[in-house]
Amino acid sequence: MPINFDWFDLGPFASSYFVETGLFHGEGALKALSSGLFRQVISIEVNAELVERAREKLKLPLAAGLLKVVHDDSCNLWHHIQDLHEPCTFFLDAHGYWVQECPASSGDPESDDRDPDSQSPCPLLAELEAIAQHPLARQHKVLIDDRRCLQPGWEHPTQSWWRGLTEEMVLEKLRKVNPDFQIQFIDGLKPQDIIAAVPPECLMEMLRAERRQLVKELALRRRAPWPHPAAAALLRRQWQGGVEGEPPPGNRLTDHKTPTSPPTSPKRPGRLRERLEEEEDRLRREATDSTQPLSEAQPRDKIGEALHVPPVALAGGFPRKSSPSRARDLAGLDSRSASMAETEVDPLEDSEAIAEQIKDWPLNYSGELQKGTGHSLCRRCLLGSIRWGGRCPYDNTPIPAIVICGAMGTGEYAVYHEKLTEASGLTAFWTAR
Repeated sequence: MPINFDWFDLGPFASSYFVETGLFHGEGALKALSSGLFRQVISIEVNAELVERAREKLKLPLAAGLLKVVHDDSCNLWHHIQDLHEPCTFFLDAHGYWVQECPASSGDPESDDRDPDSQSPCPLLAELEAIAQHPLARQHKVLIDDRRCLQPGWEHPTQSWWRGLTEEMVLEKLRKVNPDFQIQFIDGLKPQDIIAAVPPECLMEMLRAERRQLVKELALRRRAPWPHPAAAALLRRQWQGGVEGEPPPGNRLTDHKTPTSPPTSPKRPGRLRERLEEEEDRLRREATDSTQPLSEAQPRDKIGEALHVPPVALAGGFPRKSSPSRARDLAGLDSRSASMAETEVDPLEDSEAIAEQIKDWPLNYSGELQKGTGHSLCRRCLLGSIRWGGRCPYDNTPIPAIVICGAMGTGEYAVYHEKLTEASGLTAFWTAR
């Protein structure tokens, strides 16, 4: 299979020349050309029809000297690399007949279109011997495709080129090319389907590339379910800056049953601050009045109706039953909120300063703040804080992971938190599980 996977990173295998055995339709050669890592790409193909197709398809790189297509059996690899005086990257994929061959039981001799010029269906060992003869053999990098076919018990309906060949035989040949080769199995068409043999000094770069790919995969898996960019754009169009608990103004659906706007709209921070202060005053009065216990935040039972979330839930979590520690916390709530409301901080300018403060907080293996840190984060929007635990302000489900500000998906606060997480290196996302 040609090395044309979109995610495959050729960076760790950069050399002066990229020598490919088995051109097929030219996808691997195009992948190497587009990477810009090689001075020239040399592709050796035994099938004349495939060579003609490639020469017609790749006229421009051929004319520029960036690509060289050779019609020959890769058993003769030595004749095409003996004049190369700089390190090369070899991608060996010439084993097997062309894809038009069919099972022997089909009885159609014309469909069994084998390459008439090939000396062997598997020139792999001969290719490795040619590489071992090269004066710069210890500086070369070797990639061998289709490792899965070398495993015991592998069967294919039309191919049998690996019969009599084992993975240990291939690895032994690689050690003859360079006894110091660092051998890794990397993902190809199948997981760990490519044998990668590189000099020791290149191993670290290959591991870095593997780590970068792993980080990308983890980032995709951890993508926040809310607010999704498309959902945020839809909400901006639908709610037009409404305040939590109020129907959207001028909406053509106002005559019908409409859900309340989500508590994340940054369009009217002044009114939102007033509602926060009102809610905090109510909770403070309930906490100081021994005859009036704190009320629990109850979600609505009606299906399809948006959950009404008290704004204070975004500043400090949902109200809990009265306790001495809770009463003390609520007693100081007014002074904290007043100082934050009076402090006008530009979120775009303040993000670097906050990031400098939080970059040394203890992290666990996934890059989240460890349990118990509970540091306050948002001084401008008053909509939340970094904390472990609590409940999601949208569906009241427990959140056992890091939470950053309910406004992180809309308006200037989205830019604020994006700059903050980028500067601090933290992973910020909603998880409601």
